[in-house]
Amino acid sequence: MKKRKRWWQATLLMSLGMAVAGCTDGEPGGTRVPQAVVASGYKEKLLGAQEVVDRLSAEGIPMNRNKEGRYIRLNNIHPIVLELPNQETLYVYLYDSERSVKLARDDFAKHTKLQDTVRPIVYDVKNIMILYAHRTTGDNPRRMTAYNDAIDQSIERLLGDEVQLKLSDSYNVGKLDMFLESVHQGKADQLKVTASTIEGDPIFTYGVWDGSKLVYVRDNSQDAYAGQDKGAVRFDCTGVEKVSEAIQEGGTVVRYNATGCSGPNATQPLATVRSRS
Repeated sequence: MKKRKRWWQATLLMSLGMAVAGCTDGEPGGTRVPQAVVASGYKEKLLGAQEVVDRLSAEGIPMNRNKEGRYIRLNNIHPIVLELPNQETLYVYLYDSERSVKLARDDFAKHTKLQDTVRPIVYDVKNIMILYAHRTTGDNPRRMTAYNDAIDQSIERLLGDEVQLKLSDSYNVGKLDMFLESVHQGKADQLKVTASTIEGDPIFTYGVWDGSKLVYVRDNSQDAYAGQDKGAVRFDCTGVEKVSEAIQEGGTVVRYNATGCSGPNATQPLATVRSRS
């Protein structure tokens, strides 16, 4: 078993390292933020690699930084390599935007698609991507690994004003109620929601509240199936509401909406959170 684990790791390093010529540094406009987002006044706070490493360490993950050798390069970036106990490894990639992270994830998926091996778990937080090369097998290895919970907690603390809503996991959902409270109190605040489509493409929603009005921007420019409505749209709104309802299969759906918006629809969706009983 040990030989097999070492073999997949060596294979992954070789295949991705050799394939770097096929990696792209960004499609045309791939790392550009739409003008509607820039004009909204949203201030993106990018993370530094050391900030992420310090946060992972603060969550109790024992690790040693390895500065030697050649390692996986994704979207033309080499990672910081953090060695964990039991021959496990974290690879931390620093990019200039979340859009560059999307290209790196696509790059990783492409070059590991046909590999019959235990694959690393992929995480992302803002402009950082993390690969967790673990030694756990089974139907749901993520829940059985030694450090998944600590990585998840690190992501929660690093997201700041961003909420991630994915098909498998959601992070920093509490920021939605904090933003709602800021609106009710007339206190300036901002919010970013990153939701994933079924295919895994990100859709970004931004809310910038200046104390009296809300600038709302929805950007689906990275959704491959968005069709003719692809791009970023902006609405000027007056408030935010929270609506909860029970669902037939059990649990609750909570919707956060921008209200009093310009355009044909007075209500625009900020986020939808589902919880099961």
